[in-house]
Amino acid sequence: MTDDVSVSELLVLRSTVRMRELARQFEETLSTAFPARAVDAHTALTSANAPWPGPAILWMQVHGTHVWLMRRPPPGIGMGR
Repeated sequence: MTDDVSVSELLVLRSTVRMRELARQFEETLSTAFPARAVDAHTALTSANAPWPGPAILWMQVHGTHVWLMRRPPPGIGMGR
């Protein structure tokens, strides 16, 4: 008996000035490797009924002890929109 197993990737990036610069520099490569929209990946992780959209990048904010996933990429980042 075989189970259909789907393997996918999720890359979580901290939203810092340097990381956003790197993301813009390698936007074409990252968009090709992680084509799903960030909002769809976020919804799939936070909802019981949303399907996983495939390879995606999510951004996170860290302020002191507060950490959260962003629903959309930071301003100025085109990939994942």
